[in-house]
Amino acid sequence: MVYKDHKLYFLLHTGRRSHSTGFIKIFDFSQEIPQETFHCGVTSDTSPLVLDPTTSDLDPWRVWATKLVVTVTGHVLKVVKLFKPGQGGALRLWSFRVYKVCSSGFSNKYAEPVASLGHEAMLFYLGFTVLADDGLVGFKRNSIYFNVVCQMFHTTQMCVFNLETQEMEEPLPKFVCSSWQQRVRSRWFLPSFKQT
Repeated sequence: MVYKDHKLYFLLHTGRRSHSTGFIKIFDFSQEIPQETFHCGVTSDTSPLVLDPTTSDLDPWRVWATKLVVTVTGHVLKVVKLFKPGQGGALRLWSFRVYKVCSSGFSNKYAEPVASLGHEAMLFYLGFTVLADDGLVGFKRNSIYFNVVCQMFHTTQMCVFNLETQEMEEPLPKFVCSSWQQRVRSRWFLPSFKQT
């Protein structure tokens, strides 16, 4: 959920882990009685995929997750994390699509894509961006940081996706976790982050 300018942006997922559906709703709280001003559906499909060789021209990317993200500058974004299945069912390739959410929903029938985060970096699972400068040690600007859990090897890999080049960058060091709960719960820690 994101609350901004008397509007509540709400994303809800329902269903199984391998295939879930949900919706984004926007409620306007500027009047005495809140009003729903926007509604659209979202889906994700993380089930193993077998591609028919005769349909190889179709887009092999599948939706893994959808999140609402608020930027440092106050914009609300719909961010879609995509995957392309690798050999033997392994998930090898990741990509992201970022769209601007207007106060009345998406600006038109087709959501407005966002090609750049400017001097911000996104922490996907936390749902916000932070200021980033390539000249400083820390986050790279115009990048999306996220984690990938490997059940087989009990590891979590922190990954970086460059929104400008649409490519993965050198991943951050892996860390080994002793339990499934630790792998899933890994998050970023920002000791200097202040909420204003």
